[in-house]
Amino acid sequence: SRWNKAVIENILELVAIEKEQYKLEGELGIDVLRAMIWDFIKQAQCSWSSLNVRLTDEGRAETKDQARTRANDYRERRSNDSRLNSRKHQKFVRRRDGVKLVLQESELLSLSNLDRAKYQRAKDVLDKLGVEGQSSEEESDSEPGVLKVTVPHYRRRVVTEMMKDLDLRVKEVTDSVARQSGKR
Repeated sequence: SRWNKAVIENILELVAIEKEQYKLEGELGIDVLRAMIWDFIKQAQCSWSSLNVRLTDEGRAETKDQARTRANDYRERRSNDSRLNSRKHQKFVRRRDGVKLVLQESELLSLSNLDRAKYQRAKDVLDKLGVEGQSSEEESDSEPGVLKVTVPHYRRRVVTEMMKDLDLRVKEVTDSVARQSGKR
C-alpha cells in the first residue's frame, strides 16, 4: 500500500542519515534494504493474521479454537469501538456546527455580550476536547435497549453542564432558523 511504501522510504532516509553520521561503510544498496524492509513488513502482516495461532502469556501455543475465539472477541470489540466512535464523532460534528450557527446568528438571537462570550468559550472547549472528549451512549448490558451515557473520566462536571447548555441553545437556534426559513 501507499502507507507501507511511505514508511519504507522514511526508514531508508533514516538509514542513509545514520550511515553518513557514523561514517559506516555498508555492502547493502538501497534497493536491497528496500526489499528487506518490505519483506519484514509482509512477514509481520502474515504472522499477525487474526486466525493464526499465537503464544499465550504462559508461553504455550494457542489451539485453533482459542485463536478463533480470540479473533471473534477482537472483531466484536472492534465493532463496538467503531460504533461508539461513530456516535462520538457525530455528536462532535453536530455540536461544532451548532455553536458556529449560534455565534453567527447571535445578533438575530439578540445574545448579550456575556452570552456570546459564553458560547465562544464553549466553542474553544469543544475544539480542545475533540471527538474523544465527547460522551458516548452505549447499550446497557443489564437492560437491552437502554442507553447509558459514558463521560470521559478527565472531563469536569462544569464541561458537561456547558455541553448540555450548548445542546439546548443549538436546538433552539436550529428550530428558530428553520421556522424563519419556512421549514418545519
